[in-house]
Amino acid sequence: MMNFYVKLADGYRPGVLPQVKIPDGWREGLEMFVKTPDGWRTVWRRTIIFINTVERSGASVFELMGRPTKARNYIFINRATISGGGGGFSLRTGVFPTGSTLKIVNESYIRGAGGAGGYPNLGVPGATAILLDFPVSLDNRNGYIFGGGGGGGFIYWPNTLYSGGGGGAGLPGGMRGGMYQVSTYGVVYPTAGGLETGGAGGYYSVGWNGPAGGAPGTPGGNSTYAGGAGGNSIDKKGNSLTFEAGNSADRLKGNVV
Repeated sequence: MMNFYVKLADGYRPGVLPQVKIPDGWREGLEMFVKTPDGWRTVWRRTIIFINTVERSGASVFELMGRPTKARNYIFINRATISGGGGGFSLRTGVFPTGSTLKIVNESYIRGAGGAGGYPNLGVPGATAILLDFPVSLDNRNGYIFGGGGGGGFIYWPNTLYSGGGGGAGLPGGMRGGMYQVSTYGVVYPTAGGLETGGAGGYYSVGWNGPAGGAPGTPGGNSTYAGGAGGNSIDKKGNSLTFEAGNSADRLKGNVV
């Protein structure tokens, strides 16, 4: 819970949590109003804080905060790695009650999953790190938000060779692509994506190299068939995003859309 302040002759001082008298005793106040010429206005509202210290995948801020039903100021502080889940995102906000505010303070890594390498499919796009369902202010000064890397495409020699692409970087890293041949050439299979580096493409001893997967937030390599797009660091879904800090290129990899 965060306090409010009152101005005194010698400066500002934390106020005492307001209480109200009800028939069965005193109860802590949830919201403070002042009367203005235009009507009543909220000047203080109870703030709810959730500090995440557990590694998670495909997490929802709304769910972690207990699916709240009251308009409050909500702060989510992340101090553990959050990775990609099955829904194509690593962390999403969820929708909070009307009149609420939400702030995310990221002090660790939020990593999108890497896309799979090509063959038999095209290179798969990297996944989104944060998905906004609600307006957010974001402090990322001590954290990192990385979209997943796209999976590498693959190279094709008609009816003879398919060299698969490497998996895109992310958490989890993208799976490697496959290989196919109807000849006697030697084979080196592609590799899965790592945290910071896309996997290598496969190749045959004659030099038919499949493309590598992309680094965090970047597309996979292209060849006969294209690699997957880089994952977004943040998908706003039309909601407002206010960056307080930490939107530099070293802390944010992948587009904000």
